Formats: sequence, structure tokens, C-alpha cells
Amino acid sequence: MCSLHLRGVYSVIPTAFDNTGALDLDAVRFNMQRWNDTAVSGFFLLTLIGESFHLTLEEKLTLIQTVKSEVAPDKHIIVNTGACSTDLTISTTNKAADAGADVAAIMPPYCYQEYIDERELEEHYVQLAERSEIPIILQNIPSFTRLHLSGELIVKLSHHPNILGLGDETGNISLLEHCTNKCSDSFEIMTMDVHTTISALLMGSSAVVTPLATLIPSACGRLYDLSIEGRWEEAAQSLKSLLRLQRQVIDTHGIVGIKAAMDLMGYKGGFPRSPLLPLVPKKKQDIAHILESIGLL
Repeated sequence: MCSLHLRGVYSVIPTAFDNTGALDLDAVRFNMQRWNDTAVSGFFLLTLIGESFHLTLEEKLTLIQTVKSEVAPDKHIIVNTGACSTDLTISTTNKAADAGADVAAIMPPYCYQEYIDERELEEHYVQLAERSEIPIILQNIPSFTRLHLSGELIVKLSHHPNILGLGDETGNISLLEHCTNKCSDSFEIMTMDVHTTISALLMGSSAVVTPLATLIPSACGRLYDLSIEGRWEEAAQSLKSLLRLQRQVIDTHGIVGIKAAMDLMGYKGGFPRSPLLPLVPKKKQDIAHILESIGLL
């Protein structure tokens, strides 16, 4: 049974590139040094926000190694290693482990969304759990994969000793309640939908995963603490300000909006990689005004 516990706030971090499109590892180191001084419990790498699909395998491993070299010892590195092939996912996961990943987050094999059934999904995850050198967490992100992990499948898989938990972006409180009541006692649920953070924590989720923690880790940590302590009215007020930043920067502008906000707030967001382009000056100015109105600049 894995002794690692997923509690607190985890930051979904972008990947920094320079103006030529190359990995900007100095920027990665700079940001990690700042984030190490915050209360976040760890970092999610190589997600959509991390522009995973723009990176070669070699670049991914270099990024993991760089983060590992800088990360504080009390913080976890969670890496998205999902692929459409079971064998490729296993290979990528174990290479990520060798590079320094503590946990692998694995989405369903989305290439076969029209044809794959629950039996095949179960076999896929069991093979991964058996052959992975590090614990894995299931990722339920149907907005991208178009595949829903059912409550029944999650409960089955929760009893495997190398499946640590679930990252769920659906905000489906009924699903979270089902999993909390029926999954293995050691199975941990990470909510990836900021809108339902309070409800998810009330239902028994153990952690929050959000790109907002890239920008305002202290505020995200406060929301988590207030919710865990049952101070619901204060938590609701805290969430209200976070949702404004989520809607007006992240939901509106995506990856490039996060990077622009990072630059404005003293981090090094860097450039996106093509086909994405940096925000035009007018939109970056709009983000500056939003940050000013919230009191972040």
C-alpha cells in the first residue's frame, strides 16, 4: 500500500518557452523557487495547460528533471503520462518516474472514445498499476477525452494498491459522494473543478488541483483551509474572488492568459509554443486591469 498522501492544493503549472520556442529552463527554475515558498502541496506537470502536446518525450523528461532539481522536499511532482496505447503509457510513466515524478496522472486512452468499453478501460488501468514504478491516479476529464470513468469502475480500481486516487474535473458531486462512500479507505480524491471546490471538500475530497495556484497560491491555500475547517461562509467569500480570476483570465484567455498574468505578477510565464501566440498588447492590458481590480497588482 502506498504511503504517499495527496492533501492540500496542487498547482497546474505552464511550461515556459523562450521567444524562439525552446524550453526556458531558467524561467522554470525561477518560478519553482518562488512557488517553493508557498503552501502548495505539489505541482501538476505536462497537462494541457503545460502544453504537453507541444513537447517531445526528451523535452518532457528534461522538464521533469529540472523541476525535480528545484522542488522543495515536502512537495510532490505529479506528471500527466497518459497516451492512447497501454504500453506507451507504461513506458512514458516509468521514464517520468526515473526523471523524478512521484505520481503519474493518467487519463483514459481518448483516441478510441467511440469504441472503448468499460472492460477495456479496467484492463488498461490494471496493467498500468501493475507495471508502473510509481503510484498512479485516475484522471476523469471527459471535456477533453470524451470518456467518463463511471463510479462503479472507479470503485473497482480503488482497491488496487498502486492506484492512489482520482483527479476529477467534472464537478459531479453525486459521483464524488459515491466514490467517497464506496472506494477503498486509502483512495484519495482530488477535485479539479474550482467552481465546486467547497462542495467537493465537504463530500470528502482530499485535495484541490487548479492553475489558479500558479498565480495566487496563498489565496487557494486559504480557501482549502477554510473549507477543511468548516468555515463555509468565509470559504464562499474566498471562492468568489478566485472565480472572478478563473473566468476573466483562465477561462477567457487560456494558457496564454495564464502566462501573461504570470509575467505581470513577477513570475516568468514566457512564450507559448506555436500554434499558440502571445496575447496582443491590448488583451494583456485588459488582464493587467483585472489583476489591479482584484488587488493583485
